[in-house]
Amino acid sequence: MSKSLSDLLSQKPPSVPSPQPGAKDAPSQDPESSEGGNSITSQPTPIEVPSIAPNMEFATVNETGHQPPGTDSIVSNTLFQPMMPYSAAEFNFLGNLSRTEQLDPKTPLQMQQIPRIWNFDYQMGSQSYTDALVACPGGFTNRLGWVQSNSPFSDHIHILKRLLSSKVGTAARFVDAQSYRSIFQSVSTVWALFNSITRPDVMNWLSKTKFFHIIELTIWQILPCPYTFSRVQQQYRPTQLQVTLQGQYPCVIDWVPFPLIRDRLIQYHAANPSIDQIFCDAVSAYVVESHLSDLVIGCPPLKVYVRVTDLVISMAGDEGEDPDIVPTIPATNVQTLFTSPKHARLAFEHLKMDCGSSYYKVDPVFFEKYPELYTASDEKIAKGIPLKPEFQTTITRPVHLDNTTVGLYSNFIDFMFHVSNSLYYG
Repeated sequence: MSKSLSDLLSQKPPSVPSPQPGAKDAPSQDPESSEGGNSITSQPTPIEVPSIAPNMEFATVNETGHQPPGTDSIVSNTLFQPMMPYSAAEFNFLGNLSRTEQLDPKTPLQMQQIPRIWNFDYQMGSQSYTDALVACPGGFTNRLGWVQSNSPFSDHIHILKRLLSSKVGTAARFVDAQSYRSIFQSVSTVWALFNSITRPDVMNWLSKTKFFHIIELTIWQILPCPYTFSRVQQQYRPTQLQVTLQGQYPCVIDWVPFPLIRDRLIQYHAANPSIDQIFCDAVSAYVVESHLSDLVIGCPPLKVYVRVTDLVISMAGDEGEDPDIVPTIPATNVQTLFTSPKHARLAFEHLKMDCGSSYYKVDPVFFEKYPELYTASDEKIAKGIPLKPEFQTTITRPVHLDNTTVGLYSNFIDFMFHVSNSLYYG
């Protein structure tokens, strides 16, 4: 039986850790809610977020992507405050309100009309994404073949796949190992062009990680058949939600190698104007787990993890390093892993960061920034102590697509296939 409105309003907000001694701030009361002895805090007392410790438990998340009422979590109590202008009790009320609940006349009008208006899925879900694209001038039938969406990343991907499909789709009646190699080379060249034009710094990341999974995924998407699907890495194969909502979310989400995160991105962020930044934050949060004793001399076998991006950046400039330095792993200290390019390269290879996404997990810090993407059952969340340099960076995102860039893509792909056909047919 669903709770009544009065029960929902009177429930206690999640407990917040006691403030430090000497703290004078206290939650204020909402005058309208103080009748009957029930008070709603307008803003909980801010608390300091401690560093992520080994095996820290995250908040349990329900189907709306938020923590259930009555549970305690450092993550939820602190990170949700900037996201919502409501107290904990008001927030839980909005999240649990059923569409058939009889509302009090004093309830704000928008809540009466759209009870779940503040949920991620309502505000930025796949339906909002589709509605926005349809509402664009020309909609899906734009004469230019593309519509500027909330995701410039996806706009580039969409037009490149369409141009590739127009060439490969007519050239390949069936795919075998030999023809696959030819298509693989063409697609890899196009993605190298895309990254070189829009975000050249990422080529350093791609060349080190040998991240070919996106090429295999693209080939299957433009030329679907059993053979091309068999080449798609397991983590990149579409979920049921992706199949159901294909075309109703930014296609850059397909590039995330973690199925549970992909589904939540579709549900909660498909129409988010910052979806490209979320994707870049996710890629920058790829880590590989290890033991401290394997990386640093004389240390205990504590579980640790290292970001792929940190070692990629640390490897740069090894030509300027002292040629007499002979790197060894384990290193003498943690700092050496990030200040010596040769040691960084050795650690990178030791952790098999160039062997594909099957070795990758996600830095828990990512879920501090995006707690709605957390799933308690996800085994791809890293555990242990982070080893990191003094400063960390995030990979860049592409700029908006324009007609000039579309023309460049089209001319390059035409030229590439003309050359390929000339070599093949003589």
